[in-house]
Amino acid sequence: MILCIAAMNEEYDALVDLLDNAKEETSHHVKVHRGQIDNKEVLLMLSGIGKVNATLTLTTILNDYKNIEFIINIGSAGGIKSKYNVKQLDIVVAKKVCQHDVDLTAAGDRPYGEIPGMPLYFETNLQQIMLEALASTNLTYHTATIASGDTFVATEEKANFIEEHFEDVCAVDMEAGAIAQVAYVKEIPFVVFRSISDVVGEEEDGNQLQFDKYILEASKNSALATKAVIQTFK
Repeated sequence: MILCIAAMNEEYDALVDLLDNAKEETSHHVKVHRGQIDNKEVLLMLSGIGKVNATLTLTTILNDYKNIEFIINIGSAGGIKSKYNVKQLDIVVAKKVCQHDVDLTAAGDRPYGEIPGMPLYFETNLQQIMLEALASTNLTYHTATIASGDTFVATEEKANFIEEHFEDVCAVDMEAGAIAQVAYVKEIPFVVFRSISDVVGEEEDGNQLQFDKYILEASKNSALATKAVIQTFK
């Protein structure tokens, strides 16, 4: 079974709309729907916002459903322009995921962002299949690093700090790093991609206004990308 994880109701509902034979199920406190996409068994999970919620809900689901073979983490994210010139509604496919709010540098000789016993970057799976799937859509996409942290990144100062400490970053979110860490420990293949809802430093309007304006469409784009990817699975 394929597990698809979204953090927010807007992102989750866009996925439910794509399910055939959608059925809501109960898994402790976690909101889930089960159904099919392209005749493949899919379980949808609403994680809630932030790394703690993502870890708690994903662990609950993996305990309750023993047949999860693959994890797809989707949704929206903030864009960091960097060399990609990322724009609202673009898709970012994560080559790897990191956690930008972890700092143990004062406790020893280790890189900023590294958790003891864990890699600095969590490598994703099936990047080539994802890119082939997205090429069949009309979505604009990039492959880069997605950096996670329990904060809404809204200033160029913060965005520049993240870029200085992590390579190849062009999107920031609040859940992917935690989901990647759980998948890594549980040895479950996973992919992460995001549709950009806001871009740090845009002069047009502030991040929050961008987010409110684009979140629904970004959620739909993310769901469409999910369907395209699942259709490539054998």
